[in-house]
Amino acid sequence: MGKVEPGNQIAIAALIKIIESTKKDSLRRKAAFSLGKIDPGNAIAISTLENIINSPKNAALQIQAAESLSIIEPERAKIIYPNIHQITTNLGKSSIQTKNINQNTKYSEYLVKEEFITKLEQGIIATQDEETKRRRALKLAQTDMGNPFAFRTLVNLVKFGSTDIIRKRAADNLKKVLLDIDRI
Repeated sequence: MGKVEPGNQIAIAALIKIIESTKKDSLRRKAAFSLGKIDPGNAIAISTLENIINSPKNAALQIQAAESLSIIEPERAKIIYPNIHQITTNLGKSSIQTKNINQNTKYSEYLVKEEFITKLEQGIIATQDEETKRRRALKLAQTDMGNPFAFRTLVNLVKFGSTDIIRKRAADNLKKVLLDIDRI
C-alpha cells in the first residue's frame, strides 16, 4: 500500500484543515488518526481523538477514537485512559457479538477489497499514461477513502500533469474525492 511519508507538510496541512473545517466527528476521527500516523505526537490529532472519546454522542465512534489513540499514542492513551481496554470492551459488547456472527464473511470481503486496492496501487505505479493513472487514483480514492497514495497521485497530476486536460481532470477528481469524504 502507498503511504504518506512521515512529516509530509502538504498532507499535514490538508488533514488539519479537514479536522478544523468539518463538523462530522467520523471524518474528524479519520483525519486525526491519519494525522497522528504521519506526524507522531501531533497535538491537534491527539486532542481531536480525546474530544471524540469524551463526547457522549456516539458510542461506536468513541470506541474507534479510543482505538485510534491507542495506536498513534499508546503510552499517552494508557496514562490518560488507564482502563482504555475496558472502555472499548464495555462500549462495544453488542457490536463485538454482531461482528462475531459475520466475521468470516467480512474477513473475506476485506481480503477481496485489500487485493483490489493493491492491484490499483500497482497499476498506478506500473503505468506511464497519466490518464490511466488519474482514473486508477480516482477509483482507489473511492474504494479506500482517505488513501494517501491516491491523494498524492492526484495532487501530483494536478501539479505536474503534462497537459491542461490532465491537470483539470485530476483537479476535478481531487475535488470529488474531498467532497465525498466530507459526506461520510
